[in-house]
Amino acid sequence: MKACHCITVSLVLVACLTLAAAADELVTKSGRKYVGKIVKETKTEVHIKTKFGGIMKVKRSEIASLERIKSKADEYKERLAKIGPRDMAAHWELALWCRVENLGSLYTKQLKRIIALDPNHEKARKALGHVRYKNRWVTKRELKKLEKKALEEEMKAKGMVKYRGKWVTQEGLERMKKGLVKHEGRWVTKEEKKKLEKGLVQYKGEWVTRKEMENREKGLYRVGRNWVTEKEANEFHSDWDTAWVLKGTGYEITSNAPIAYLNKQKEIISDTLKAMKKFSLDRKPDGDIAIHIYKTIGELNQVQETVQTEGFPSNMYYSLHSGSIGGAFKFTDPPFVATFKFDTKFYQHLFLGHGIGEGYLWYLIGLDKVIDLWFLLGPGHYFGFTQTGKVQFNVNHVNEMVRSNYLSVGILIATRELSDNTTWNERFFYQSAALIYMLLKDPRYAEKFKACREDIFKSGEATKTIRKHFDIEELDRSLRALLKSARPIPNEVKEP
Repeated sequence: MKACHCITVSLVLVACLTLAAAADELVTKSGRKYVGKIVKETKTEVHIKTKFGGIMKVKRSEIASLERIKSKADEYKERLAKIGPRDMAAHWELALWCRVENLGSLYTKQLKRIIALDPNHEKARKALGHVRYKNRWVTKRELKKLEKKALEEEMKAKGMVKYRGKWVTQEGLERMKKGLVKHEGRWVTKEEKKKLEKGLVQYKGEWVTRKEMENREKGLYRVGRNWVTEKEANEFHSDWDTAWVLKGTGYEITSNAPIAYLNKQKEIISDTLKAMKKFSLDRKPDGDIAIHIYKTIGELNQVQETVQTEGFPSNMYYSLHSGSIGGAFKFTDPPFVATFKFDTKFYQHLFLGHGIGEGYLWYLIGLDKVIDLWFLLGPGHYFGFTQTGKVQFNVNHVNEMVRSNYLSVGILIATRELSDNTTWNERFFYQSAALIYMLLKDPRYAEKFKACREDIFKSGEATKTIRKHFDIEELDRSLRALLKSARPIPNEVKEP
């Protein structure tokens, strides 16, 4: 602290000595001394500004002595007056003198005087911090603006757009708006990027280490610390207590079924999740959808308390683990439970689409919400088994529905009276899928349906929101006309 105090005092003394050296001195006949700068003189008075800031007026008749000390500023003026306006060498010498004498403001003033006389004086320009840009001198601030403008013009010419401070392609913009990020040159989700940064890779729809992928290629699977054959791994995981746990993008399968079968199911699950993401206007659940697949109904009933098997073909083993509340489903965890013995690909897609559609929408709308069945099963089944399973609604089946099994749109939306008929499952699935198709493709309804879904995802109320957006009787007439048409409903639905 003492050392700092001494340095401060020394600096003050130097400043005072410098001021005194460059000051004028006036002494009166009475012996009073004024030190400062003479700022004005008349025939009768001298005005001197003292170092304390006040201006003293002294009558000439009272002055004993007056000593004018030449300041550096005065010397600068005198030197400048002797230089011809075009003598650039002398002007530059004067600028150097200002720099040596530590006259910062006069140094800058002199440099500006030089470039006013000679705009291309390189030394003066550089001393001021100016740079060359396209054959002209500009300040660094101007350079930043010009470079920014040039970059914008260049990027726009290339079709690039600015998004969150970065220049991206139009394709990149669309992907970023969907929440995708770039990782090693390709677009991935943020969750996928985290997994990739941990060194995981996707192998047959599952996230595994590179070592595990290499062993899988050899037909080996990890059981504890050991790598065993597929047959041995299936035997180990055949009991529910040691079931497989397979993590994919957006889902997690728990199952005691053989791994070869589960690998086929992963393809169906991934495709259905993509379709549900489209239907949900690019929204996706925060967490993974839990999927349980059992080998037999008996094992399922031992683990799960409530199952539903009515209404399905007798040679199919299928169940949905959920609470049935007045014709609508309420979420339970896991949202989907299925058995392993499906004998056709059609029903695998149908049931997986159902369960995934249920879980997906519940995670989006809220686990405490009741979701109307048609809204739930329509997109789940339709995207699940038509886009992936390539099933079309043939004309004969449609005509049969219209004649004897047609359900009014009001019943479809309200999901009442469906379990009274053993064929409800079939007519409901096909008809609700046809309704979804019409709402997505018909120009009279497409934009309305998109806005309606936005409201449903915000409010969690399907039936009330649908009735707010649509005239149910008009929808009913349009759906009947669609089902009576001679053309089948296409496999794929793309929104306008």
